[in-house]
Amino acid sequence: MGIVRGVIAALTMGTFLGIVWWAYRPGNRSRFEEDALMAFEDHERDAVRERAEGKKGKGEDR
Repeated sequence: MGIVRGVIAALTMGTFLGIVWWAYRPGNRSRFEEDALMAFEDHERDAVRERAEGKKGKGEDR
């Protein structure tokens, strides 16, 4: 039973380290920065569409 737990622990640690390596790899930086801005791009596009249709957007009720 101890060997099974050791193998599972090693696989879990290897998976974790692989994910960390993938996330912090220099080649992924620009991709992650672009992906992080996607939410704002959608919001801006929706706000422009609402203004074009004559609707008030959130926070524009002043």
